[in-house]
Amino acid sequence: MKGKIPKVTCQVVSIQYVHDPEAAEKWFDLYTDIILKQIQNRQETKRDSEVLDD
Repeated sequence: MKGKIPKVTCQVVSIQYVHDPEAAEKWFDLYTDIILKQIQNRQETKRDSEVLDD
């Protein structure tokens, strides 16, 4: 049985101005990768704990 996929939101609280558009794009890509990995790790940890609880 498949469970519901929780809706996850992300809020950026502080961004410094980046003068170089290419650098800003690279920074944003890295930042979003980090956030996505954290979300995936939380989901895996939550799933693992649910399996252990059963």
